[in-house]
Amino acid sequence: MVDEFIQWLSAQNWKVIPAETATPIPEDVLSRYGHEIPQSWLNFAGKLAKCEDQTGNKWFLVGPDFKPAKTEDDWSWNELELMGLDAAGKDKKWAKEVTDFWDTHFPIYLCTDPEYYYYAIDIEDGSVITSTEPDFEERAKRVAGSFPEFLAKIVSGAIKL
Repeated sequence: MVDEFIQWLSAQNWKVIPAETATPIPEDVLSRYGHEIPQSWLNFAGKLAKCEDQTGNKWFLVGPDFKPAKTEDDWSWNELELMGLDAAGKDKKWAKEVTDFWDTHFPIYLCTDPEYYYYAIDIEDGSVITSTEPDFEERAKRVAGSFPEFLAKIVSGAIKL
């Protein structure tokens, strides 16, 4: 399904750049999620150096996206968590809720226009969830039972990117 999905994205005029060599996900990211990131997503992310729409406002997180941000304008792979922690400020209970949520939800897709939203893999059951601003953690809903099902729903039009 991964190769078919990549072909589908290309046909939709997405900027899909194959990786010359697979970029491994950093060990600190893997260990945070208990090495429970589905192999199907790892296969997808490992094949690509970049995967974004024509505007650059929507993108799948792939291997190179997990490197530390180089400038303040670069988006970090966990940018929405960082935004939540910033909003929580000195409220330790709220900050813990944000961190606890992202400890079990691995972001795989980000969008910044027309609104901020994301897709993430629920590490506990492998399903894919989504939510929008401003309460990324509180409004999450399940959209697919697995990453392959998520890809199939996108191709079928059941999920719009």
